[in-house]
Amino acid sequence: MKFKKTRIVFSVFCGVLCLLLMGLWTRSYFHCDQFLLRVTSHTCIDCGSVPGELRIRYSNFNWPFPRNWDYITSTTQLWVKCEKIAGNSPSMLGSFRYTGDGWQFPSWFAVTITLCAAIAAYQRV
Repeated sequence: MKFKKTRIVFSVFCGVLCLLLMGLWTRSYFHCDQFLLRVTSHTCIDCGSVPGELRIRYSNFNWPFPRNWDYITSTTQLWVKCEKIAGNSPSMLGSFRYTGDGWQFPSWFAVTITLCAAIAAYQRV
């Protein structure tokens, strides 16, 4: 069997990633997390979790933080209130959507993809 050790390492990596994504998915129903990375003085990349979804956005705003990155967490109740004030209807089960400045997709989708990648390493061609 060619590349047996590489397949094992890849499957273990995908399995651990799958477990971490499941933990983030569960946490998203209690806390919303964001990781912000500054690209320029007025733009940043925002990766985070909201109830049932993962999102990646490219935002334009004046960077108020002293570092080139920042981590923000808030309660899910606060996020839901802000979404309703903004006129959005939050989906607790997750949905695929493009928001104009980024993508949001269900957490279950990311978990399924990593699980399939872990299993696919052992499929014979």
